[in-house]
Amino acid sequence: MTELHVFTSRRSGTLTLHPLGEIDLDTAGHLVGAALAVERGAGTDLAVDLTGVTFIDSSGIHALVTLQHVARDGGGALFVSGADRQARELLVFTGLADLIGRPADPPGPGREPDRDV
Repeated sequence: MTELHVFTSRRSGTLTLHPLGEIDLDTAGHLVGAALAVERGAGTDLAVDLTGVTFIDSSGIHALVTLQHVARDGGGALFVSGADRQARELLVFTGLADLIGRPADPPGPGREPDRDV
């Protein structure tokens, strides 16, 4: 069984998910669950920073589509950053390349992730 850890950070109206590991059939639900477990507030954008993702398959793409709906239903948008070549090609192939938007805010000095969900 693969493992996925999801850290979250928040900055100026954006909740960023920082998944670490593989996003596949076994773990995709954990990514969505992490977004739903954190209080977002109306109009909050969701960002997914894929920098720490070593593999993503169609289940991961489905999770991103689900997160896009979650963000839109809350009055926000979904942005994806840090996608490696395989993930970018998968997003382009599935017609989701427009999700690759502004970069997510990676944790940095003075901005540590809020929590591991």
